[in-house]
Amino acid sequence: MDGMAEQKMGTSEAFSEIYKRYYQEIYRYVYHRVQNTYVAEDIVQETFYTALTKGNDFLTHPYPGRWLLCTAHNKIREFSRRMRHWASLSLEQDDLELSDEERGYETKELELTAAAALSREEWKLLCSYYLVGVPVSELAQDYGITPENLRVRLTRLKKKLRSWME
Repeated sequence: MDGMAEQKMGTSEAFSEIYKRYYQEIYRYVYHRVQNTYVAEDIVQETFYTALTKGNDFLTHPYPGRWLLCTAHNKIREFSRRMRHWASLSLEQDDLELSDEERGYETKELELTAAAALSREEWKLLCSYYLVGVPVSELAQDYGITPENLRVRLTRLKKKLRSWME
């Protein structure tokens, strides 16, 4: 084996050891802050990915556990800022500038946030109206309520989602 291959193997093994040593601690910290399994897993993955991209700078850090916790904390803050921004936007607003891939990513991230804040039935209602475009009259009939009552319910769900994101 040449020196470069040995160095890469050593780096990979060192990172693997750090991952095994700190994963549970970082996950518990993130989960305690976000209270959602899927969001916590994503943030922890982003944290370790950031560490991996730093390479030897990360591996030679005197306190890798602290570095990971600090990075996880910053990732949580980034996530919260994105959620607050989304909450401030109207869910009715169509953004025609986004590509299909970007819209799919935003929808998936919104689904993860909604999973933490709303029940499955509530999320289904929001999706039906805002993402699929089912008319209020049809949804009201499906739910056995008046269209006015459905509009009130949609408004309350949006507020609930916004308050959770803040």
